[in-house]
Amino acid sequence: MGTRTGAAPSGPFAASTPKSRAASHCRHSWSSPRSHGLISIGAPSAPLVVDRAYVLVHNTLCARRLSDSRTSRHGDRRRRRTGGRRGPAVPGATLPPLRELAGELGVNPNTVAAAYRLLRDRGVIETAGRRGSRVRARPAHTSRDDVRFEVPGGVRDLSAGNPDLALLPDLEAAVTAAARTHAVEPVLYGGPALDPGLRALAEESFAADGVPLIGADGSPDQVGVAVASGSLDAIERIFLAWLRPGDGVAVEDPGWGSLLDLLPALGLRAVPVAVDDDGPLPADVARALDQGVRAIVVTSRAQNPTGASLGAERASELRALLTRHPQVLLIEDDHGHGIVDLPFQPLCAAPGGGATCVRWAVVRSAAKSLGPDLRVAVLAGDAETLDRVRGRQRLGTGWVSHLLQRTVAALSSAETPARPRPPTAPGGTGCSPSWPPAGWRRAGAAD
Repeated sequence: MGTRTGAAPSGPFAASTPKSRAASHCRHSWSSPRSHGLISIGAPSAPLVVDRAYVLVHNTLCARRLSDSRTSRHGDRRRRRTGGRRGPAVPGATLPPLRELAGELGVNPNTVAAAYRLLRDRGVIETAGRRGSRVRARPAHTSRDDVRFEVPGGVRDLSAGNPDLALLPDLEAAVTAAARTHAVEPVLYGGPALDPGLRALAEESFAADGVPLIGADGSPDQVGVAVASGSLDAIERIFLAWLRPGDGVAVEDPGWGSLLDLLPALGLRAVPVAVDDDGPLPADVARALDQGVRAIVVTSRAQNPTGASLGAERASELRALLTRHPQVLLIEDDHGHGIVDLPFQPLCAAPGGGATCVRWAVVRSAAKSLGPDLRVAVLAGDAETLDRVRGRQRLGTGWVSHLLQRTVAALSSAETPARPRPPTAPGGTGCSPSWPPAGWRRAGAAD
């Protein structure tokens, strides 16, 4: 499907239809089509008719003069939409209504709707209900971290979220211990994905905070804990296990920029939920659930960027809402574990025992407490979610390096007295046993 007969262009957007303007040189001003993965036309996951419609609509939007009043009686309105600019659709440009473009192309409106949906799923456009669709301001696969602002003198930049290096533990002893263990017990293909020492510490930590562990019967494939390369990696794998493009995900507003970037990259739709000092507002969560979101992500403690932590009363209200929507995927991001004194309030734990939702996960990362370069996160969840995460991981990266896992486990088991454990808050455990260490030796500090 890459070319037409004759002397037509043979680029990735050439289409086998006489109506296509097939401009293989067509580019958005901020990106080439390849950066969106748009050359995967004809993939088994998309019907041929949709891909043909996609090519037709995409090339039309790239080649048409959106403000040319000679091509349509709606020219004046089109000029207002594009600010009078001539040429391809540019970032932020509002796209023509479905019926208008269908009439211009001579196709069924449902065909254009399918093409718009594919463009949205591939991160090229975004929809805003009755306000229509518009070209995204930047590619869905571009992180907002790529856009940096110059920090004025005398101002501390907190936007990167990096910890104070003086507060991080000394890695030398832990890395040396992990290397020595590796020399005696090397990890080879076919071994367990989760290091037994890290698994034991994680299970102890989750159990101490009331997280319902399942399937922990000793079998490597049936343990109630999995491991990933950081919190965002874990969350992405959970999304991919259960969601599909177009699904709505309730997220905190304001929220974690990396998560907000991940959603459009996966073709998912962010549904904002306001937060206060105690976490997500119940009224907003109820509205999102009633609107049919397929998943909700809640930051348990140290919410980014507000610093909010889920309180006991708020957690009880949210559990009551979730029990009325048990099919919604619940993800609890407890990235503040080990650095926050406030108790953990598990939303996944139902008051009468068991879990509030059928599909759920609690994610805890070592990045904040031990250092960003230790790309290790542990997650507890329901059996099928963990099984899907492990299965897909085996087909890709295979496993998280056991050298990293053992380093994290060694740091978590350290008993250096330089930093006492924070006091336990009423109603829970401020920092669960052995995760992270009870005391740390600061980098460069004397023994």
